[in-house]
Amino acid sequence: MREQHGTLDAAVYPPGVVMQPQYHIPGYQSDIIHVYNLVNELSDVLASNREQTNKIIDGVRRLRGKIASGEMKLVDPATIESELSEAIGDLHGKLYNECYQSIYSSC
Repeated sequence: MREQHGTLDAAVYPPGVVMQPQYHIPGYQSDIIHVYNLVNELSDVLASNREQTNKIIDGVRRLRGKIASGEMKLVDPATIESELSEAIGDLHGKLYNECYQSIYSSC
């Protein structure tokens, strides 16, 4: 017949054997403290991620509102790229001309 003695099963452990609870095992307390600290650290990271996510969602909502109200319009990325390339080309040309003139005007 099996008897329950606290949390230990009397049929598993022979009479006279006393098992220590887990919190008396060497290193157990430091392991628990380490796990607790990890849980707290992860909780802080999750809170930070949640805050950043909420900021991103709010920003997207504001942009959608501006687009819906006509305050802002969507632009094709290819258009932006071509305009930037053109502006960079113009700037490069101006810088080249200025450098060229400054070099050869002193000769």
